[in-house]
Amino acid sequence: MDDKRRKLVTTIGVVAVFSMGQSIGAMNGAIAKISETYALSSTTTLYISTIAALSCMISALLLGSVVGKKIGYRTASLLCALTLVVAGMLPAFLPDSLVLILILRVLFGMGVGGILTVENPLVAYLYPLEERAAILGAGTFAGFGAGMIMQLWGGVLAETHWNWVFLTHGVMAVALVVVFFCLPEPPRTLSVQPEPQAPADENKQEKFHLEPRAVLMALLAGVVTLISCPVLMGASFLSAVLSDSTTVAGLVSMCFSFGSLLGALMFSKLYKKTKTKSVSLFLLLGGLGLGASALSGNIPLLCVSVTLAGLGFSMVIPAAMMIVGMVSNAASVAFASSLIVAFMHTSIFLMSAYMELVALFTGDRLYSPIYIGVVIYLTLTLLTFIINPFPRVPSEGSEGKFSA
Repeated sequence: MDDKRRKLVTTIGVVAVFSMGQSIGAMNGAIAKISETYALSSTTTLYISTIAALSCMISALLLGSVVGKKIGYRTASLLCALTLVVAGMLPAFLPDSLVLILILRVLFGMGVGGILTVENPLVAYLYPLEERAAILGAGTFAGFGAGMIMQLWGGVLAETHWNWVFLTHGVMAVALVVVFFCLPEPPRTLSVQPEPQAPADENKQEKFHLEPRAVLMALLAGVVTLISCPVLMGASFLSAVLSDSTTVAGLVSMCFSFGSLLGALMFSKLYKKTKTKSVSLFLLLGGLGLGASALSGNIPLLCVSVTLAGLGFSMVIPAAMMIVGMVSNAASVAFASSLIVAFMHTSIFLMSAYMELVALFTGDRLYSPIYIGVVIYLTLTLLTFIINPFPRVPSEGSEGKFSA
């Protein structure tokens, strides 16, 4: 197989891995029915709907500690994908039991967490720096696109019988087969290091070193996820202020996902044009979208605002992943990437508690979390504009010069 064809096959395999990462929301269409069937409170229902996010965080940290050392990236991808598919579908075939559903959702979340953990290291190991933005953009698009399709299909299946929604995860079996045939085991060397390196000793194993900048990027991803949750999860409540139509509510709720798809498509080009200021730009877009969603006086403007919020959010995350891939050495890139996954899904799990806490102090759980989010977004925009989060990396074709 020639190099061009091998690269295409590899990219198909990598994108297939990314396509499984956003499947965690596929069962949202059955949440209300589960709550009704088992007579659950709204708070309990929300925590059940996010329990997969909690196990996702745990598995990300566990796998991030061993992948690339005790287990290969290809093997980890296949095992996590298999866990995701099997644990995702099983509740459709088992007797109705809340305990069984919870156990399988935990296992499902562990599969998703593992998939999300290997995504960024695969890109860092398999592609040179100048190609990573395009691959991360394509992968993010595949993830949000597949997640959106699964959520829509899950809603259709839930109308027939509520536990049929779990059959939606069977779609990921296609991605599993693609990964099996297309994804190679990556080499253990990164194509770009953040600073000039001494000649490598092939017999000497690189030491684990977690860069503070990688931890800061994980914190950034976690904070941005948390402050975006009020729009991501509450868009239908915002639309209810302007219209009592459930169809309109569903349309507004989908706008965040649509914005995320647009962001994934635009990420590579915007990143290449703005470089060191890209994170500031993406944060600004997210903050503007968040603020406009709270101030919208009609449905069309609300749709545009929520779309903009999704667009900014979906570009901040791959930008953070880019930086982690730049600053981390071969021994730490997997764990550093797992921190981003862990912080993001901890935020998803804690979103209900966060909104309740804000409501406790402000008396409002709809608009106040959004206004707080706007302030945080704009503060982070200013900080990343003043303090460049990107490392210095070798310029193409130069020995002593460095650029971001």
